[in-house]
Amino acid sequence: MAADRKYLFPNVIELNLAAGRSFGVNIYLIDGGSEYILLDIGLEETLDDVIAILQKLDFPLSKCKLIAASHADADHVQALAAARKRLKTKTAAHPRSASAIESGERVETYASIPAQDFDIEMPPCKIDVKLNEGDTIAVGNLKL
Repeated sequence: MAADRKYLFPNVIELNLAAGRSFGVNIYLIDGGSEYILLDIGLEETLDDVIAILQKLDFPLSKCKLIAASHADADHVQALAAARKRLKTKTAAHPRSASAIESGERVETYASIPAQDFDIEMPPCKIDVKLNEGDTIAVGNLKL
């Protein structure tokens, strides 16, 4: 199983490439050896597929230390609340993004764009860790 892992960069797997299909947004796995973090999680409609590729690549869900949001756009974080619950992990975001994610604010997260007749749910999600520029995250044997 681990032999199927294709690293884009050292310790970095891009899950769209690993799955051989698009999840609609780039989702990165940072492999720290004993644990990993996910950078973005995408939409609720693809969460089952994201979890399936994690399992196929032999990344136990219980070893996910953190799901970090690159920013608050709904296509990157709509599934964050569901993923936090299913993976039983923490979430992280920059403080400016955290307020929109925690409130489920639909316009600020681009979950609702009336001019384009676009409207999806944006479930609020608690952000456990507020990350500022220069902060470091330890994940397994890595320090990011």
